[in-house]
Amino acid sequence: MKDNKMQSPGPAPQENKMGTMAIAPLLAGMAVPIMISMLVQALYNVVDSIFVARISQDALNAVSLAFPLQNLMIAVGGGTGVGMNALLSRSLGEKKQDQADQAANTGTFVFLVSAVAFGACGFLLARPFFLAQTDIQPIVDYGTDYARICLGLSIGIFSQFCFERLLQSTGRTVYSMISQIAGALINIVLDPILIFGLFGFPRLEVAGAAWATVIGQIIGGLGVIENDFHDRPDLTPNVCAVYVEEANRCRGIAGKLLQFVCRDMREKGIGTLYLLTDHTSFYERYGWKFFCLAQGDGETRPSRMYIHKEEENASAKA
Repeated sequence: MKDNKMQSPGPAPQENKMGTMAIAPLLAGMAVPIMISMLVQALYNVVDSIFVARISQDALNAVSLAFPLQNLMIAVGGGTGVGMNALLSRSLGEKKQDQADQAANTGTFVFLVSAVAFGACGFLLARPFFLAQTDIQPIVDYGTDYARICLGLSIGIFSQFCFERLLQSTGRTVYSMISQIAGALINIVLDPILIFGLFGFPRLEVAGAAWATVIGQIIGGLGVIENDFHDRPDLTPNVCAVYVEEANRCRGIAGKLLQFVCRDMREKGIGTLYLLTDHTSFYERYGWKFFCLAQGDGETRPSRMYIHKEEENASAKA
């Protein structure tokens, strides 16, 4: 009896809405969130300009000269995302799960390589880039600080593009819109705090605008999503893409991101979260507990599934 129970099949997978829904409502339901996401993406530069302009004209000029670099990142991220999105959607429609997994894995790898490449360019070429355009020293200094932070931590914007396109390819455009809006709102809140040194924070001026941008992008790219990446669809929602560049590790950044997500989801009435990882001890530090093994899509061996229950952690702290 025990063997029969273990061998019993799980629930049948549900057909994606893009294969069953009528064309008109499907287009309306998917297009509007994508349009809002693109509009929100543009808010980062606009908001930075509004607050930086209050510092000085040189500060505004520096940020304006840095915009082409950010637009280049958007172009690379958007182009890669469109290719991954198209291949992934087509593969899912043709019921070729292996090809879909390969497209997602390859796209994610390309995004990571792009982030590393832009990060290196930011640290090495930011100052020459501004010196080629102006000899006004304050503009060069402001612009170098801004570009090095935005490009050096470009993992935020590329993770946003990556996981937004993964969600869009499966028809979940509302989730990608929520992710973009969350990141933009965080940027709006942090901009005046970090630029002008409010609430005890140091006054960072133009560098503060850059930090507000990348923090918003990283949190927007962190993503709380429905389960699409392992064989336990009953364990949802999942936290994914908790990534910190090696140069910035051992500073508690990943822990703060995890705590932010758990707190934010608790305020929305969701107290239980899941997370799939190959790490063996890191997440226990922040109240996560090993739950079970789960098979990740495209993986050859099971990974560790962790669970975080806000009620249990609150009781432990009390």
